[in-house]
Amino acid sequence: MNLKRTIIAAVVFCVFFGFAFSAVIEDTPGMMRVLLLEAPSVKIISLSGCFSVVKPDGHTDEFLEETEFKAEGDFISFKDNKASGILKLSSPSYMQVNGKPYRGDIFILSEKPGYLLVINKLKTDEYLYGVVGGEMPASWHIEALKAQSVAARTYAASMKRTPRHASFDVFSTVKDQIYAGVEGESPSVIEAVNATSGEILVFNDSPISAFFHSNCAGRTSPGDNVFESGDLPYLASASCPYCAPSEWTYSIKRDELSKLLNDKKIISGDLLDIKIDKTDDSGRAVSLKIIASNGVTTVKAADFRLALGADKQKSTKYSLVSTPMDGAEKKVFLLSVKICLPSNDSDNETSTLVDEKVVQADTMLQAQMEKESLEHLAGILAASRLPVSIASIKSEISEIDVSSAFTFSGSGWGHGVGMCQWGAYGFAKNGWDYRKILYNYYPGTNLTKASF
Repeated sequence: MNLKRTIIAAVVFCVFFGFAFSAVIEDTPGMMRVLLLEAPSVKIISLSGCFSVVKPDGHTDEFLEETEFKAEGDFISFKDNKASGILKLSSPSYMQVNGKPYRGDIFILSEKPGYLLVINKLKTDEYLYGVVGGEMPASWHIEALKAQSVAARTYAASMKRTPRHASFDVFSTVKDQIYAGVEGESPSVIEAVNATSGEILVFNDSPISAFFHSNCAGRTSPGDNVFESGDLPYLASASCPYCAPSEWTYSIKRDELSKLLNDKKIISGDLLDIKIDKTDDSGRAVSLKIIASNGVTTVKAADFRLALGADKQKSTKYSLVSTPMDGAEKKVFLLSVKICLPSNDSDNETSTLVDEKVVQADTMLQAQMEKESLEHLAGILAASRLPVSIASIKSEISEIDVSSAFTFSGSGWGHGVGMCQWGAYGFAKNGWDYRKILYNYYPGTNLTKASF
């Protein structure tokens, strides 16, 4: 085959076959692409009449009855058909996906062997009908529903700037915001979305990260305590006087938690104890110190909550009680060694933690010998980097009570950043309109009309 024919063949292959493997669902202004599920199979039916299936080669089939689409390797099989790439499903009526009705079009994407991505593409405000109704009771005050509409629309706008995937913008779950489809719709929700149509919150002319949560228990948390958001002024801690705190308690045995934290690679070794390391002005835990047989790990409280399960540890605003274990074979000691330097304030000094070590020993004397060894190593390190005359070594030794269980007793529900939904409801009942509610939770922002 000569060069010219080779080039023509390559072009033909790319046009007719490359589309099936590399095409993505187009990002269209005024539309949202929502991942409904990732699964080996899905069942779809139109609620009125038939639905059409457009295959990657452009051929269209129509189906009246419920049809199951299955992943078979890199292909999608349905009825007597098999295709690779993307299927587009359309109907003049709603389509049910595994029994739940949705507006707009449904796309089925074969991306990895054995799994299908099922994506709903629809108008932005129609998407918000399902979000506002999924996130907030339709019976709540209309101004609270409007505030939720703007927050959800703003969040969607920010996600479209940095989409989750080439073929979808957001998840339909709490990974982003709950999208309930047509089941989330109601007259009051539709009224709230339509009344605020196109409105988003901006900071420096860009859509903000409009995080929201269920219940802050009286004060919201700064954004950088939870998310990798940096110090964003509009996610500062805000007062929330009308939030009715929800109380909760969660207990877990040490062995169970130790396995969970090892499985998630948060610690290595046996879990011994947990302590709250740092809290913020709202009373929430910011970080935890996890003491294990192989060392000490400091983790963000928000990450620890997600590891346990957000439905179990409902917020990071809690007290922690450890139940001591009876009959431990050996005592456990925590050794801390710091290099200390004088600060500009003559009454204080700054310190840098060199090492924390967990030691299991029969007596305090054995632990003391370990501490002296750490002090010696810290001294060598300090001498190699600093003038000996200005550096000093300080160390601490404390006995740790190995715990048999941990009980978290807290209030609030959610990460605590941005708009508190229960607080917004309280403000609305006390006469605040949605603009005033939003400015309370996102200070320094502006409302504007935008298309995205």
